[in-house]
This record gives sequence, structure tokens and C-alpha cells, in this order.
Amino acid sequence: MSIYVFTYFDAPDFDAKNHFEIDGRVCKINKLYTTKNGNYSLQFILANNIYDEGRGLKFNSYLPVVCWGDEAVRLSNELQINDQVVVKGKIHSRKYTKNIGEESCTFDVQELIAENVEKVLKSTID
Repeated sequence: MSIYVFTYFDAPDFDAKNHFEIDGRVCKINKLYTTKNGNYSLQFILANNIYDEGRGLKFNSYLPVVCWGDEAVRLSNELQINDQVVVKGKIHSRKYTKNIGEESCTFDVQELIAENVEKVLKSTID
């Protein structure tokens, strides 16, 4: 059995080196994880809206984001659910197999590898 996980992007800004910039709201944050090699990793889900102007429709997409090293440690202390952020990084595809009961499932995952995550500051007018 194979399960394919994919997302559609709201026209992120790409350059020739697979870099992107996309904004959205944080809707799930996992705990800071330490790998066997001692590297830090943090995963979160970014909610982003896609607009189909031709049909006047809005779609939600939920994008898996992974941060590594110092950026992961910083975000584990600062990031909160519903924060509006801008993520810059690269898109990465990977495949893994997981045993579920007696069956084996293969997952194809596309995720965003964040090189920089910045909160969008809200301005208030008094």
C-alpha cells in the first residue's frame, strides 16, 4: 500500500536554485527533536490559502515545514500556534516505509526545509 502526500502552493517565489518564500499561519508545532547525531530538528505545519481568481474560490493547504540546528532551537522557544510567519528555504522530497500491523506502507513526502522563519509583526493603529 502506498500513500502519497502532496500540496499545492499559492505561487511561491522560486529561483533557479529551488529557493522559495511563502507565508501562512502556524497550525501545529511538534516538540524539539534531537537526532542520534545530536542535531536539533523542529517540525511544524504551515496553513496557507490558495486563491483561484478565475473561479473565485479559496482553498486551504497545509504544508509540512522542517527546521534544523540553531533555527530549530530558536523557533522552539518563540513559535506559537496561529503565529503568522514568512518561511524561506528549499523544497525537499523523501520516501520512507512504515510498518503498520502486518502491512508495510510507503510514504512519499514533500516538505519545506526552512532556512529562515520570521514572524509577521502586526501593527496597531490607535
